[in-house]
Amino acid sequence: MKNTEKEHYYSFSVYFIIRLWHIICFRNSEERVFMKKLFLSGHTGSNNRGCEAIVRSSAGIFKRAGYNDKITLATFSAKQDKRRKLDEIMTLLSYGNYSGKIQRVASALCRKIFGSKTAGQNIIQKPLWSKLSKESLVLNVGGDTYCYSFPTVSVALNAYAHKNNIP
Repeated sequence: MKNTEKEHYYSFSVYFIIRLWHIICFRNSEERVFMKKLFLSGHTGSNNRGCEAIVRSSAGIFKRAGYNDKITLATFSAKQDKRRKLDEIMTLLSYGNYSGKIQRVASALCRKIFGSKTAGQNIIQKPLWSKLSKESLVLNVGGDTYCYSFPTVSVALNAYAHKNNIP
């Protein structure tokens, strides 16, 4: 893992805790600065009940803080999430996929040639990235999916958000 990738990955945890604390503590709407949109990202689907619990509880916390209809869940499995009725409490946004073998091969070559573990994420995360702005707050909520392998989606998202000044 490159140093910049490590920095983005580890800084996320600290940033998330500070940001969540700020949103919860400043309950007075005059003191609270709201982002116009809140995105929960990195969700792999509600068949993993732990991941679903993280999404539901995070949404509950943010709704109590005033983000009522502003929450969007970026998910790799919208069908699972609809079966678990997550679409009734937040907007679902499906991640993209490679449109063909050429994009998949090009992404694999970039990963090999340049040593980038995040190559191709501009295709996978385009549906999410195209909706983000400086007025957005985006948080990774992958649950135990962080411990299976390198968190490519999270690292790429953190790098994109940092580069574009998105909290």
